[in-house]
Amino acid sequence: MESFITDLLEDVASIGGGWLLLVAFFLAFAETALFADLIVPGEVGLIVAGAAAARGDEPPLVALIAVAALGATLGDSVGWLLGKKFGVRLIEKFE
Repeated sequence: MESFITDLLEDVASIGGGWLLLVAFFLAFAETALFADLIVPGEVGLIVAGAAAARGDEPPLVALIAVAALGATLGDSVGWLLGKKFGVRLIEKFE
């Protein structure tokens, strides 16, 4: 089990700084806006990305946290807008 975790962290860390930031942003955004947490929980992905960032030199962990927070905030706003626009129709459809 320990080698699996080590291998996973090394694989994620090998993605590279900019791509790892993009993955963190998308995980946080998709979880809050697109209900992707039903498939892959964003917390798990962000913990793995954070651990991978902490193992390497780039991206800085602070940047990863900031990008994930931005993704979650934007995703929450998009989810709210989708709910505002389609929420009543969706609820009426399943009543």
